[in-house]
Amino acid sequence: MLTITLPYRRLVDSLGADPARVRVVEWGLTEPLAADVAAEVDVVVVPYYMADSGILARLRALPRLRLVQLPSAGYEHALPHVPPGVIVCNARGVHDAARRSSRSAWCSPRSVASTWRCATSSTAGGRGRRSSRSPTDG
Repeated sequence: MLTITLPYRRLVDSLGADPARVRVVEWGLTEPLAADVAAEVDVVVVPYYMADSGILARLRALPRLRLVQLPSAGYEHALPHVPPGVIVCNARGVHDAARRSSRSAWCSPRSVASTWRCATSSTAGGRGRRSSRSPTDG
């Protein structure tokens, strides 16, 4: 069975994992896990803004740990606290994707062409080429 820790109750409740295959535990890393749970943790999702050395040091007490998901684009600060062989995933690109999504919300979704023009316009904070043509134009 795979054991995953998630930092917030709403994430645990919304995951909808198959309890026969995945055990999901709420853990914000603010205090140590019970020894029996710590012995079974495979994956830790680190809470946002909780990636300091004192918090991350708790990862060393997880003998089965295989993967750590960080909420930040950087990862170097976590490496000294992660046991050898554990995969460290960062959130590189997540903030860019969120910015693009919020930019799209400001644009009128009437057509692909108008959304393209809005997303690439300087007033919408768009980057890249400035063009009145959409990718669907011939």
